[in-house]
Amino acid sequence: MRIALLTIIAPILLLTASCKARWSEEDKQALKQRCIEQDAARFGFSDPEKHCDCIVKKIISKYPNPNQFENMELGEYGQMVAECQGMDRSTRVIWPESTQQAFVDSCTSMARKEARPDPAGYCKCVLNGIMTKYPTNDSLEKMSPQVLKEISDNCH
Repeated sequence: MRIALLTIIAPILLLTASCKARWSEEDKQALKQRCIEQDAARFGFSDPEKHCDCIVKKIISKYPNPNQFENMELGEYGQMVAECQGMDRSTRVIWPESTQQAFVDSCTSMARKEARPDPAGYCKCVLNGIMTKYPTNDSLEKMSPQVLKEISDNCH
C-alpha cells in the first residue's frame, strides 16, 4: 500500500517542485557571465557589468522559473538589451562599431559595382537608416526587402 501511494505522490511532488523552480545565485551568476562574455562585445556595451545586471534582472522578472527562460525568443532578448542600453544615453546605440564597419565595407563594394557616385556616403546613409529603424542588429531578421529598398531610395 505504501509503495502504491509513493508511486502516486512522487510524480506529483516532482511536478510541483519543478513548477516552483527559482533562480539560484549560481544560475544568476552564470547567466550574467554568459552575457558579459558573449553579448557585451556583440551589442557594444560600454559597461558590461551594469548592462548585464540589468538584463539578468529583466530575465528573472519575466521568467521567475528558469525552465521557462529556455523558451525566450531572440527578439525578446534584443528588446531587453535595448531597454538596458537606453538606461544610459551614451550607450543608446547597440550596433557595435565592427558590425557597422563590416556593413559599410560590404555595401561600398556593391555600390561601386553599381557605379554610385559616392559609394561610402551612400552606404553610411543606408546604415543610418537601418539603425534608426532597427535599434538592435538582432532585429534585422524582421527587415523585408521592401523596407531596405525604401531606406536605400532615401539615400543618394
